[in-house]
Parts: sequence; C-alpha cells; structure tokens
Amino acid sequence: MFSGGMPTINLSESKHEIMKYLLILGVLCLTQRSQGQQRFHKYIIGDSVFCGIVFFVEDIDSLGRQHGLICAPGDQHAGIQWYNGNYVTTFAIQDHLYDKGNADTIIIVQKSGSYAATICNDYNPDSMCTRWYLPSRTELLLMYSNIANNKNLAIKKRGKFKNEGYWSSLEAGADSLPSFSPNERKAFIVDFLNGRTFPVNKSNNYRARAVREFRNYTALTP
Repeated sequence: MFSGGMPTINLSESKHEIMKYLLILGVLCLTQRSQGQQRFHKYIIGDSVFCGIVFFVEDIDSLGRQHGLICAPGDQHAGIQWYNGNYVTTFAIQDHLYDKGNADTIIIVQKSGSYAATICNDYNPDSMCTRWYLPSRTELLLMYSNIANNKNLAIKKRGKFKNEGYWSSLEAGADSLPSFSPNERKAFIVDFLNGRTFPVNKSNNYRARAVREFRNYTALTP
C-alpha cells in the first residue's frame, strides 16, 4: 500500500480510497502513541488495595511499574507463640524484603500447628489475594515506621496496630549471639511502642500481622 514514510495519495482517486488511507494513518498514529505513553496506576504508602495496606513501594521504571508490600488490615492474632511446642533450630535467619521464603522455612521445619508463621500463611481474605506470610524483621520495621508511626493520623489509624510486640520470621542468629549460629529458643520481635527490635523466647505470646507482595503491572498479584 505504501512504503517508508507517508503514503502518497492521488487526488484523482475516489473519496472511498482517500478515506481508507486516512483511516489507516489514524490507526497507526494512535497505536504508536499508546505504545510510547503506556502508564500504570501508581500507589503510595497508606493506600488500601489488594486486600491490605501499602507499607512499602518502589518504582521499577519510568512507565510507572511498581513492586511493593502490603500488610493485612488487622492482626491475625493478638497473642501467639513463634514455635510449635518444641524448640528446634529452623535456620530461618534471612532478613530481606519480599521474604516469604524465610517464613516458609519455619513451616517446613516446624510442620503443621497453630503458631505465628502458620497463622499468617493461612490468612485468606479473598481468592484474588493470596501468598500471605509472617514478615521479616526488615519488613516489620517498615510497617512500624511507614504506618504505625506515620505522622499522617489517618494512615496511622488505618493500620490498627497496637503498641505491643509483633513477631518477625527471623530466628535469633548471627547478629544477636556470640556463637554466630541460630538459636533454637529465640526469635525477633519488633516492639510497636517504640520500634525497638530484640530476640525473645519463642514460647512467648506476641501479635502476628501477615504481609504479601504486590505488583501494579500484572492482572494477578503474586
């Protein structure tokens, strides 16, 4: 029909042919424009989306793609143990963002039962919002600073956090013990009264709040 740049329109052609060329040009221009300006909805700290509250978000590219973390809108338990009734070393000593693997390690080692990691793992408010887990210490600290201790009172209230200790998935290890080895008796909490973090006995009862990842550029978040 045409090659290279703009098509050459012969004015002697019928009105039908002219309209056809113009229609093709319009489609090509709209397609090129949409491909160059595609944007994604951007979320900010405190937004209530994907069955929870955004407490961490990072931009991936200039088009607005984001990857982030959401906490459940309320606690999954007001006081539950970290262990499953027996002291074992789980080697759950990773402390990262998007750290579901560390929480899964606890469940693999400790098996079934009702404890902090399983309570969070079993949280299922909606079939479209899955893969919840017990947060890492790093993730808990972000929940504290960005939601529970936020200067915006509306965001702070939305989080419904208590001024008490919350379990993390981090078993006490290298940064808390002289032996630089996991400790079968202790795991870390974050105190939401002041943001302090320290290891406590796994048999103690503390609160549990589930988290999950989200991406704004996929139809189904992980």
